[in-house]
Amino acid sequence: MSRRANLSLYLLFFIQPLAWGGWLVRISEIQQKLDLSPASLSTAIVAVPIGLMLSLAFASRLYARWGVKRSTASSLMFFLIIAPIPVFASSWIALFIALFFVGFGLAATELGLNVAADIVEKRGGRPIMGTAHGFWSLGLLTGSVVSTGLAWAGISAGAALIVLAIVSGMIAVWVFKNLPDLTSQVIENENNKTKNRSFYPGWGTASISLFAFGIALGEGAMADWAAVYMTDVHAAPFGTEGLGFVVFAVSIVLARFALDRVRGYMTPVRIGVIGCGVAMVGVTVLVFASAPLFSYCGFAMVGVGLAAGFPMAVTAVASQPGRSAEAHVAFLSQITLCGQLLGPLLIGFTAEVAGMQFSFMVLIPVLVMSLLLAKQLMPAK
Repeated sequence: MSRRANLSLYLLFFIQPLAWGGWLVRISEIQQKLDLSPASLSTAIVAVPIGLMLSLAFASRLYARWGVKRSTASSLMFFLIIAPIPVFASSWIALFIALFFVGFGLAATELGLNVAADIVEKRGGRPIMGTAHGFWSLGLLTGSVVSTGLAWAGISAGAALIVLAIVSGMIAVWVFKNLPDLTSQVIENENNKTKNRSFYPGWGTASISLFAFGIALGEGAMADWAAVYMTDVHAAPFGTEGLGFVVFAVSIVLARFALDRVRGYMTPVRIGVIGCGVAMVGVTVLVFASAPLFSYCGFAMVGVGLAAGFPMAVTAVASQPGRSAEAHVAFLSQITLCGQLLGPLLIGFTAEVAGMQFSFMVLIPVLVMSLLLAKQLMPAK
């Protein structure tokens, strides 16, 4: 696989989440605009993983039939068209519907990107999954920083997301012209691994997916609630409430870019165990933080701790025996999206009872589960 193809893939990972990052730091603004309680906001946000799960129910077969390049291009363009719409919602139901379609497009796009990265990694014979997801996190961070900067300048959330979506779309058109067609590899995997159209994951795939479930629940909680946390706990001024998420995202970016190098001298199991431990310490800091500086440290620790989880899970699950890589990755994605589904609900409803700051404590049990399952991260031979 040529260096040019690798760079094209990295660029796709970068541009896909730009608009999504712009949305995440504006959540508290939309909450205030619609006068939503934490519980109401959480039930609206849960529309995203619902859309994600329904999309993944048939996405792997779509990719097997259309190929990675064509399917990813179509899914990405749909996602970019729909991404700015939630900020224009005038009611809870309108927000829920808009976020459902955002999740629908997001799932199909991310499935294609992960399958493409797995194919490139196997063909090239060297780890690239961490770097690819590092670019994804960098795109998420870039979108959040740009959107936060535009908020400081008084630019509306709608205008900010439209700009990010248009820029992403223009770059995507150019990138897809330079990305090789991976359809033949997908079809070969689909036809040669098994003729059975049903997919029943073994313990390997299921346990890796459960590991990623805890990681995803933590990531989803940080993404959806970091800005609200800073507003409620520390009364962050307008335009600065997104800085907690920015710190979290920066930490993930730096850790993921270092991941492929770290994998050279540390096993995936050890990386997973250490990461879960660091994330739990970070959550504890957030629960007891008495000043914004301590909270920023907590967000940074959670980001570093969670960063390696999903990229390593994709690599491990794609090597499992049975159906093709996209089928395994689709199952992994469905389970992790369940984590994203439960994360907003757990945080939102706990915040209603115990307050926003203490609500993050519900992440500890699932991170303990991920720590115990980290031993499953060694790729199958």
